Amino acid sequence: MTTKLSAAFAIFMFINGISIASAQHMYVGDTVRVGVRSTPEGQDAPLVVIETGDRVEVLGSAGNHYRVRTAGGQEGWVRKRYLSAEMPARLLLQQRPAVPATETGRSAAVQQPLPELTRRNAELQQQNDMLRHTGARPGYNRIFVFAGILIAALGGFVSGQYWYRQRIMKKLGGLSF
Repeated sequence: MTTKLSAAFAIFMFINGISIASAQHMYVGDTVRVGVRSTPEGQDAPLVVIETGDRVEVLGSAGNHYRVRTAGGQEGWVRKRYLSAEMPARLLLQQRPAVPATETGRSAAVQQPLPELTRRNAELQQQNDMLRHTGARPGYNRIFVFAGILIAALGGFVSGQYWYRQRIMKKLGGLSF
């Protein structure tokens, strides 16, 4: 009788797509809160709410859901997409020990060129002050550029008029107008 019952249970589990997994621990992924429900497709209120980083024990799975046991001992169903075998990034960062900046190799690499950059900055500042005191005005050259463009445009206009007049005179047989 017990073998028939266990065979019927195994067939039932296989047909419904429920796989019994060994006790596997998973974490709630980088979602804010997840409801643990009494049935896989449950529309009812959650039995308990678990949050990012909470560790749950996977008891089985059916379709897109895992049957889980929370740290408080409550059992229910959670969608697979909310659970991950990997610890969430937030927990990993919290567990990571703080490394002082002086212990990293980058800090020494950043500190090395600092005196050279400070010296070069002082030189450039002196050059800037000298240019400012000599009265050199960078915008002063703009007047000459504008005047050059204006003269070139005026010259183009005059030569265009001359060419047009010559063309008309040629068409009219030398008559001037």
